Amino acid sequence: MAAWRARAIEMYPSDFRDTSEDVRITLLAARCSSRRAEIADALVDLLVALADEINARAERGVEKQLTAELKKVRGKEGILAAAGRVPQCDSSGLSTAAVARTTGRCCRRC
Repeated sequence: MAAWRARAIEMYPSDFRDTSEDVRITLLAARCSSRRAEIADALVDLLVALADEINARAERGVEKQLTAELKKVRGKEGILAAAGRVPQCDSSGLSTAAVARTTGRCCRRC
């Protein structure tokens, strides 16, 4: 097959006209068969490259998302809301036990 293909590649179109019909059909069939295989191989290579690119983009997206998640502080909104509230002190100057344990003070005035 390789010899027929090599012979067909070297020939000019006018050379095909000078050969017998059986030889011409055989040469063209060999050339077409090998060319079809080359095209299929090239398409598979392109498909693999495309899949690799899609995979790389997906990995970058996941890494970006994980990095953003790691930067988040769990419960940050609740901590900020609790810190923003001014605890009310009773007559002895003590606030609720939960706030006192969290801040170490009874209120902002203390």
